[in-house]
Amino acid sequence: MKIWLMDVDDYNLTLCSEDHDPADYSASQKGLPVTNWSTAQLKIWQKGKNKDFVGFLNGGMLILSDKAIDAVKEFLDPNVQYLDCVVKNYSTRLTLVNVVNLLDAVDYACAQPDLTPWRKLRGFKHISFIEAVVSNQHIFKIPEFPSSYFYVSDQFREAILNAGLAGVFFDEVWDSSQFQKEREEKRALYKLIVEEVNKDKSEQMNWDDALKIVHDGGAVASSVWKVQNDVDGSLMLGKLNLDKGYSWSRGINMIPTLSKFKWHVAERSDF
Repeated sequence: MKIWLMDVDDYNLTLCSEDHDPADYSASQKGLPVTNWSTAQLKIWQKGKNKDFVGFLNGGMLILSDKAIDAVKEFLDPNVQYLDCVVKNYSTRLTLVNVVNLLDAVDYACAQPDLTPWRKLRGFKHISFIEAVVSNQHIFKIPEFPSSYFYVSDQFREAILNAGLAGVFFDEVWDSSQFQKEREEKRALYKLIVEEVNKDKSEQMNWDDALKIVHDGGAVASSVWKVQNDVDGSLMLGKLNLDKGYSWSRGINMIPTLSKFKWHVAERSDF
């Protein structure tokens, strides 16, 4: 099984909003459904030769033609939200496609995070996925970068290529058949690190109580996760790495998942 990173060509038709505030698209940039949507009025920002996959300035969403949707609809449903739009002085019907399939799928035992000197996550030098999580998932985002990356399956990519759609390209980022022995060894080591980090955990608490500790300047942890506030008071989520440090991001879209866990007091990390 392979996972591909999907992107659109810089020379595609590019649109921008004529009537919506950027805040209207904020949910899509977090991998969440957009609510109270009204038909978006769009205009052409940049003319382009490829019009099935359209570049969109606000990010977070795809803009697809009916031809593109028909080619991959079986893989889009139920992983996306279709939102109506009208493009000024443009006759071809286009649809905003908000990908809401947000998967906590990165295998931090095998991935190589790209961190700032303060351990803020800015990308991955090499990304690895948890096979059980991404199996049969044909298009998804990850909570670390919900506005930036669209990941797709072999079947999704093949459907696009077979339909002869232009203006979209794919970069292979993960192959489950490669380095299996090495990945198994890293996962075994990672499991030991997780057990070591959590061996001295204090009394467990629910998410609401954990948040009170965080807001008072403390830190809490649960398995591979750690939560604490940044210097500016923003909630930061840390994911344990193989080097026993954490990769930090503002992935607040993970809160519905994290709120189900039990937490314990932890030592604050420096970043």
